[in-house]
Amino acid sequence: VQTPLLPPDRNRRHRIVAASIDPQGNLTGTYVIDAWGQRRSILAGFLESKPSERADDLAAMMGWLSPGAVMIAHDVTVPAGPGDPLRITIRFEVPRFLTRVGGMELLAPYLIRFPGLTEIGAYSGRRYPVFFDYLFTETSEVRLRLPAGRTLKKIPADRNATGAGLAVQTRHEIVQDGSYQTLVILRTATVTRREIPVAEYPALREFLSGLTQEEAKAVALDAAPPKTSGVTAPALPRPSGR
Repeated sequence: VQTPLLPPDRNRRHRIVAASIDPQGNLTGTYVIDAWGQRRSILAGFLESKPSERADDLAAMMGWLSPGAVMIAHDVTVPAGPGDPLRITIRFEVPRFLTRVGGMELLAPYLIRFPGLTEIGAYSGRRYPVFFDYLFTETSEVRLRLPAGRTLKKIPADRNATGAGLAVQTRHEIVQDGSYQTLVILRTATVTRREIPVAEYPALREFLSGLTQEEAKAVALDAAPPKTSGVTAPALPRPSGR
């Protein structure tokens, strides 16, 4: 099926996380979600719910999007016009985010994940096609400030892959942020077909399994080299806001 009402970038959700790790290994940060088109319509339910119910629902959503995250505070911003995004801002923390094993320090840097996609591949087989109500694009940016004097032992490999009706891009970069080093992760995931036939489900499942494995990978920290000139973040193309 390729008769969508809107192209993928009109049904876009953009997520930004800015977070830092304290000396005890705890993570605190801000998670911002901007949604347009059909993605905005889905999130609009938060504007209609009671404050207590909204807080519970947002906390549950936060834990689903970023496992281990605990919501501290939140805010929902009403769109100013029909073409503006609905914005959700969540202040969160992840206790004991940094794991110390022997002389190693490990962390899982993918604070923004795509569970709505990866969960589709949880089944060994299907009797019916996978059907998306509309085409959409997910874009995200994570800026994770590392502890003072630390950097990554090895920067994860970038990824540019296409599967059965899906396309995913991942870019990584270490940038200098004053006396700290910050890991920047830019990702884009696009659903390019509304229907994935049963015959293509094994290929789709394999593709989503690779995405799940990428999101679960941990990275090791190392001593940062002496401070050098600043490095700019990677120029991953971003769809324009609508």
